[in-house]
Amino acid sequence: MEEQKKAFNEELKGAFSNSLTDKAKKDFFNMYKDVLKEKASVKTNVIANANNKAVVEMEYTTLNLSDLYSYVSQLKRAYTDETKDYDTEHSEEFAASKFKDIVNKSTSFL
Repeated sequence: MEEQKKAFNEELKGAFSNSLTDKAKKDFFNMYKDVLKEKASVKTNVIANANNKAVVEMEYTTLNLSDLYSYVSQLKRAYTDETKDYDTEHSEEFAASKFKDIVNKSTSFL
């Protein structure tokens, strides 16, 4: 799980500056996992087995985090356009407040 969390946090760094707190990163990771429970899938197929060992083929789908940067950028730009507030911290706070919506609306899968 630590490897997944590390990869997730790397994607967050690409979308947000280092302004996210550790608590926010943890909360976002938990939101992401909750969405995966609903949207991700795993299919397995046992190809062969012998001597208490098996060869298993797996197919899975998961949310494509590479779209995260695009979604966050769109939200930050929309915030700036609407409020005329050019403070990056404020636009990132706005985008962060919409994180659950971002992952819920994500339709891009790997």
